[in-house]
Amino acid sequence: MLPLFVPWLLILLMILAAYYLVRKRWLIALVLLFVCIAINWYYKCFALQLWRDNSISRSSISIMCYNIDGMNGTISDKAPQIVGQISRYNPDVVFITEYCEQDVLALDTLLRKRYPYSTDNLHNEGSYFYGKYPLSKAQRLKDTKNEDDVGVFLCDIFIKNYTIRLLGCHFCSNNYDSDHIRVTPDSINNNYEVISYFKNINRASEKRLNEATVTARKIPQESQVLLMGDLNDVCGSKSLQVLEKAGLKDAWWEGGKGYGATIHHPLPYRIDHIMHTKGLKLQEIKIVNSEGVSDHDALYAVFEY
Repeated sequence: MLPLFVPWLLILLMILAAYYLVRKRWLIALVLLFVCIAINWYYKCFALQLWRDNSISRSSISIMCYNIDGMNGTISDKAPQIVGQISRYNPDVVFITEYCEQDVLALDTLLRKRYPYSTDNLHNEGSYFYGKYPLSKAQRLKDTKNEDDVGVFLCDIFIKNYTIRLLGCHFCSNNYDSDHIRVTPDSINNNYEVISYFKNINRASEKRLNEATVTARKIPQESQVLLMGDLNDVCGSKSLQVLEKAGLKDAWWEGGKGYGATIHHPLPYRIDHIMHTKGLKLQEIKIVNSEGVSDHDALYAVFEY
């Protein structure tokens, strides 16, 4: 839970450092700035990449991950806008989450014009890959201890004699209690519900840590792997640390600029992520504004393989 408070702690430290600079208390200001930089480096909160060579190699793959907030059955209405946003960036691979199965044809029909390949072999609870290049059959990862499915979907893409492993994630959300009843910050009415919601965060954090551990086992060493999706967790969290220890790099920390929030209500956080192994070189990453179509912004990135 601590990583949730880190952005606001950093802002507070910066305000205090500025205050002491104005008061010419140089030593205190310097110490505060040093502490701020150290915390930011450890939790990878605000990316400080000032310059990057964005020239795109011919041996490159572009990807987009997008939680389209479609589980309430509104895909039919907003499908043209979603496809328009995707087409603007024209990625080679798109990973879509919260894709309502009842409305699957509305978006699928439009996407197929540009993306002839998809992981539609698996009814995977609203998470699909679409690609311009052939995709292997998808599998949903299981926790081998209890044989439960986790929110991770795996397939390979075959591009110009190369094989790149794709891991699409939709990790456990904080907004559901142990009985799978939706509870959001907006629905909290009293102190008891505040305590219950913090318990949900702790429970969901443990589930996400388990999902990350299961995912880490599917990251082969010395190979090209792209992980993307709604991880429902922030930089510096235990689940992201597990993935990094398995050999994945956080693409936003490596090449982004600033905070990079992908949700903005009730507070801005970056919970959508793209990660990669060292066999792939990041060339570009950016936030794609959903323009109100979804409660998430999308992430777009390009990698040299």
